[in-house]
Amino acid sequence: MNYSPSWRAQPWIRPAIATGVMFLLLSPGNTADLPVDTSVCSPPKGAAVSPLPALGDVYSASIRWTSELDKSIYDVRDDYDKRRGQAALTVKMPRLPAAAKMIYDLKLGYVSIIKDVTRRDCTVLQPGSSVHTYNDLPFLAGLSLLTTNMESARDLQYLGETTINDVNTDHYSACLYDYVTNTTMLYNAYFVGRLGTASMTWQMPEVPKNDRSLPYIIKLHAKRTHSGAVQEFKVTGTVGRFDVSPVFEDTAFLPPPGTWCEGLASTSLPGLPASFSLMTEMVYLDASKVSFQKIYFNSKRKLVRLEWKDVRVDSSALDNGPPYNTIYDFNNGVKYNIDSNLQSCDRVSPITMYDDFAEPTPVKKISPHEFRLADASVFFHTRGARVQLVGQRTIRGITSDVYIGLYPDPDKHRNFTVQWFFSKAHWQVYSGSSILSEALLRMEVYESASGNPIVYNIVGFERTEPDYDVFDISPCYTPQQKIHFLLLIKVLQPALFSSVSPRSIKDRIIGMLASLITEQNRFAGIQVEYDGRDNLYVYGTLLERPPVDNTDIQHAKPHAMEDAFLFLGGSVRSQLSSSIVTPEGKNVTLFPTPILRVDFAKDFTTPPPTSPTTTQAPPMPPRKTTPTTPPTTTRSSTPVATDVRRSSSSQPTPAGQPPATWQNCRPQCVAHQMCPCQAPPSSKLTFAPAPSCDCAQDCPATTSRSNTNPPGSCGQLKSGQADQKSSSKSGITVATLVGSLLGTLVLGLVLGFVSTRFYHVFKKLPDVRLVNSDDDLKY
Repeated sequence: MNYSPSWRAQPWIRPAIATGVMFLLLSPGNTADLPVDTSVCSPPKGAAVSPLPALGDVYSASIRWTSELDKSIYDVRDDYDKRRGQAALTVKMPRLPAAAKMIYDLKLGYVSIIKDVTRRDCTVLQPGSSVHTYNDLPFLAGLSLLTTNMESARDLQYLGETTINDVNTDHYSACLYDYVTNTTMLYNAYFVGRLGTASMTWQMPEVPKNDRSLPYIIKLHAKRTHSGAVQEFKVTGTVGRFDVSPVFEDTAFLPPPGTWCEGLASTSLPGLPASFSLMTEMVYLDASKVSFQKIYFNSKRKLVRLEWKDVRVDSSALDNGPPYNTIYDFNNGVKYNIDSNLQSCDRVSPITMYDDFAEPTPVKKISPHEFRLADASVFFHTRGARVQLVGQRTIRGITSDVYIGLYPDPDKHRNFTVQWFFSKAHWQVYSGSSILSEALLRMEVYESASGNPIVYNIVGFERTEPDYDVFDISPCYTPQQKIHFLLLIKVLQPALFSSVSPRSIKDRIIGMLASLITEQNRFAGIQVEYDGRDNLYVYGTLLERPPVDNTDIQHAKPHAMEDAFLFLGGSVRSQLSSSIVTPEGKNVTLFPTPILRVDFAKDFTTPPPTSPTTTQAPPMPPRKTTPTTPPTTTRSSTPVATDVRRSSSSQPTPAGQPPATWQNCRPQCVAHQMCPCQAPPSSKLTFAPAPSCDCAQDCPATTSRSNTNPPGSCGQLKSGQADQKSSSKSGITVATLVGSLLGTLVLGLVLGFVSTRFYHVFKKLPDVRLVNSDDDLKY
């Protein structure tokens, strides 16, 4: 019988064909023409079909078959899931060191046969094949197939209730002939559970509602002629477990790990990015070692960063060394090994074709050891792989699709088996800035001679390009090998520029700088500041060219640092503009303007300003005295000889104590290099003309208590500033004036007393006594 593969792939085609054949062969009018072995059974003359109890769309059962003729016992596990479209039969039989397994694809019709689950030997039967039993034994089949065979016979009969093993059962019988294997078979099936009589209903395990009848015992008597010899089977199958709501094991419908079944339908993996970042837990089963790696892979800029730690199996120390960051620069073929703890450069060396993430070039042009950056498909072991979807499995609690592939490795001249585990489409995996529906969770590479895989447990998988900052190689360069610079970029469409993300801006600026010097990975520490209008400030560091030159990779010879900076300045002066695309799809032009070089050593060795500074509080304004009035504290009304204009405010009144806000204004005066606010002490009460003093920031003017200036203000701007300068030059404080007056008074009293005594002694004046009369003594 010939029919197309598309018809053969339908799930209903095989049962329909089998049913049609049985109807045809076992019809009453044709039984005389068929080679039916009547010693086994005779088909009845009339049709009396009674349907069997349904098994359900999902079940898991365990059957033990006992063979009377060869005294053998066979254990079979039958897993069936019509919703998933898969079924599996695991057989343990005598004279086999390990179990055998058959996996049925109910949707496409494939049957995978693994005769030894430990040897990864798989044979695939194409859709439409009539082989449904293991090792051509008619009883080593699933319950769904056995009941389907019984229902395909025209003489399926219900024989009533029967007691077997002291259990009340429903008895069904069928006689049928298999034309493919030339076998006559008699089935006797006994179902238990929900029987016709309620009093005879038996309670079945794992049937919560006790609402169905399940197979209990199946007896099969068969004969066939094979190669001229007659083979007879008498077996009894006891169903020891039947679960109507099973929780299947992860490997129930999967071939043994690492088993490639040649002949299954090929498919493709979910999309994997060209640039990515991830954390992987690498499990080496043969070495009993676990290591962690963080990988940043940027194929666009040809940069890879690998964070790792060397853990030696033969060492008893808990800590065998510091963690490292190895940055691979495939633009120049140089790798930088940086100590993560100390942030210091361990070594700089050339990349070879045997390093991680490197692969030999197909055509050697410059060297027999020429190499290049390998694609991401090499890391994921997908390039050139033949892929099959074999089922699903739970990984870290996430339902995942299981793909298996045959991966060719030309370096080792052999093929390896790889398994990938992707989360199901209805799962959403949030990782950094990515939301993934089909994320790679696990990868197993079977390349060891022992058969144990290298397991990659993947977390934090991101499909976006890693930021440029993670590839910082500046710790491997000395300060003399760096040039710091400032660059101003004019934004010609500032209204559109505000919608661009800072990350996109920084990425575009880095690309612009690389294009201005036509070299990659020469910049570090790029910082971008946008003022919200039309100015974009960029600070960065230009690095010296790599200390080693790799002749095994094609690259342009890099310029020296000084030449590269001159070239950068010339490109900026040449007005080379660039553009960035907004989320709305509009272009914004970026126009670089002259670049400035930042020299830390020069800036910090510049002599400080010569104007003296002080941290003391501002002094009190000077007092002015007249010959006829006692000294009072006043503000000078005469402006000093400077260019400062007089304030338009009224003449200040005599002042009291200085306001507290002076202390807040004093640092501003110092910061602007104002003239000193205190002159050297002087015992004279006269004031010399103060020199011209031009201050950029005014200190508060001393006013009376009725001054209405708000707190924190610096007082009057012009006349106050001139008075403050004059008072600063005088250097006379209230204490000095009071002390001088008291001293003069005491000195006058002493001189008056001495003069009076001398006068009385030499003139012999009579004693004058003071009385209450104004005529006693006149002054």
